[in-house]
Amino acid sequence: MEREWHGYWWLPEAPKEKVPGRLVASRDGTSRLELTGGLALSDTGAESKADIILGNAEGKKITLVRCFVLTARPGLIQHAKHYQRVHVNRALIGAHLQTTDAVFESGRAQFEHLTTWLAAPAVERTQSHGDHRYEAVVQDAPPLEVTLDGWTLKTRTQVQPFGVINTRRRDVVSSEVDTYLFLKPTELATFDGFDGLILAMTDLLTLASGEASGLIDWVLTHRDRDTFHERDGSTYEWPVSVESIGRRTYTATPDDPAVPEHRFRFTCRDVPFDELLPRWLSLRRRVNTACNVFFGLSYARPVYTETRLLLAAIAAEELHTSLEPALGGKSSYKHRMRSLAMRADPEALGAIIGDVDAWASRITRARHGLAHSGNDTHDEDLFRLEWMTVGLISLVLMAELGLSAEVQLRAAKWPLQHPFA
Repeated sequence: MEREWHGYWWLPEAPKEKVPGRLVASRDGTSRLELTGGLALSDTGAESKADIILGNAEGKKITLVRCFVLTARPGLIQHAKHYQRVHVNRALIGAHLQTTDAVFESGRAQFEHLTTWLAAPAVERTQSHGDHRYEAVVQDAPPLEVTLDGWTLKTRTQVQPFGVINTRRRDVVSSEVDTYLFLKPTELATFDGFDGLILAMTDLLTLASGEASGLIDWVLTHRDRDTFHERDGSTYEWPVSVESIGRRTYTATPDDPAVPEHRFRFTCRDVPFDELLPRWLSLRRRVNTACNVFFGLSYARPVYTETRLLLAAIAAEELHTSLEPALGGKSSYKHRMRSLAMRADPEALGAIIGDVDAWASRITRARHGLAHSGNDTHDEDLFRLEWMTVGLISLVLMAELGLSAEVQLRAAKWPLQHPFA
């Protein structure tokens, strides 16, 4: 589903030269600006681009960041641009700003699977079989908070009261519970100063749930305030909210069925929020490259099994290098894989891999074969080998987070299609 904003657009250095057009944002965050009349964007020879385009559209101030022309059609006058289609790296709906402006006090994010991972259910259901009574209670979950590295992260639930819809067919009773994560820096931040924490949270929820978990929406709070007038002549101020829209590696599907809590690899029942989050952020920084490759396997579109297996092998190698830098290139790939496997709980590892030596030999042959000769691996079941390797990496990350042997084993015992497929 696409969203549109129609209005006038201009360059910051030429505020009087406004042209009409519409901004279109797709569900995956991809945005484009379609202009009638065109803007005099800087021309590098290879492309026409602008760091910032400003707009007023449908009552909203809009800032478009890192833009370049996709299509341009000339007008009747020589060199004039009658139509431009412009790619937009990020659209900020609600304010005019420069890319270097540190003007944001906080941010509010919604993530897939966040509510379940927090293990603080806001809905309780009871059933009385005798008199056919069914009851449900919705309630706020207590907020959770942690402060680290100059940031405060806090959860908050928002509960809607029950509503009743009467139709000629039936009565429908419903409510909604939304969970948000608020991120507040010690000092004002730029619009992209939150990106690292957002990525770390999506990765953590993907690891915990066993399925790709994406960012649903992202709203920033500007330091400025809007002033509103009441009927009695009084005024009040309200924070300026700025929605951030940008292309995401993985497109969230928030209305799809969620992974139930009993199938999570781990939740905040296993390790409290204020302990687990600092551990994860520290670990994510230590094994950054390995995580980028590993979680990319969950977020990216399906590709050939050989490609996925090679990426899993690379992620395992990078993970070992980050965790045991002293070994580096001094030992063979097979030896490093054995060493990596020893970091997970042995029983949980056995449930996924079985014979560690046999797996290490197979992944070594496959890695060398795929890297040097394409698909000449001579392995009969590359899919299962990739599944085993992904499972091992997941267990090692869980072990490094301090999750117990019991939790690791519970995660490892789920059927093939989940959680390590």
